[in-house]
Amino acid sequence: MSLTDAPANTILKISSIHSGSEVRKKLLALGLHIDDNLMKVGRTKWGPVLVKNLSTDSSKLALGRGLAEKINVEYEN
Repeated sequence: MSLTDAPANTILKISSIHSGSEVRKKLLALGLHIDDNLMKVGRTKWGPVLVKNLSTDSSKLALGRGLAEKINVEYEN
């Protein structure tokens, strides 16, 4: 499922990123990598998607919806 479809306040794991190299570079610069654990903060139908990277204990990041749709996540067990 894409990050935009994921439920809020659930631990998620980045399984893949469906985009070109420039978007991957941007996500790497933001500190988001495949296999990182995330928590989506809140759920809105429009506007940016707020996430917290639990793997690096970073502050919250606001990702545009188009970018968030390219990030596939799965539930972390």
